[in-house]
Amino acid sequence: MGAQTARGKVQEARPLRADARRNDKRLLDVAHKLFTEKGPEVAMEEIARRAKVGIGTLYRHFPTRADLLEAVYLDQMEGLIARSTALAGSLPPGEALFAWLQDEAEHMMNSRALKTCLISASPGRLSRGNWKERLIGAGAALLEAAEKDGVIRKGLDGNDLLNLVHAITVAAEKAPDPPAQARLLLQVMTDGLRKQR
Repeated sequence: MGAQTARGKVQEARPLRADARRNDKRLLDVAHKLFTEKGPEVAMEEIARRAKVGIGTLYRHFPTRADLLEAVYLDQMEGLIARSTALAGSLPPGEALFAWLQDEAEHMMNSRALKTCLISASPGRLSRGNWKERLIGAGAALLEAAEKDGVIRKGLDGNDLLNLVHAITVAAEKAPDPPAQARLLLQVMTDGLRKQR
């Protein structure tokens, strides 16, 4: 399930034109930025204006605020999953894992209000599809590669990783500087993951 979840069945059945795909991506990027800056209740008209599309285009693609919230959230999930593959192909295994965990922590901190609003607006939406399993699998693949490379201690799995990052972001939430606190705690966590020489 991806960013096109909110489209009608007829639209889902045929591929999007290139300009429609660009409109979707621009809308999702702008909506994510505004949801992060101003909260999930930001005016739909402002999102359309900043994305340089008509309000009719926005509602045609995402008929309700919950549809847009879901699409933005799932687009971020897809980005994290894709990022794991990109990091695995460009960095040594341990560095790829740690960079991805940092990305995951930043996502969790930036998307907490968005996720809460989406769950409140439409309970059950985030439980649909297999994005969570794929996200856990992405982390597990990076973890396994780092273990095979001999830089990470054994015994954890992908679900453990996400639970640890989630715990860190919750602990950092009420700190005077949450991002700095999350970075510090994540560094402690990654130091603990390293295989002792």
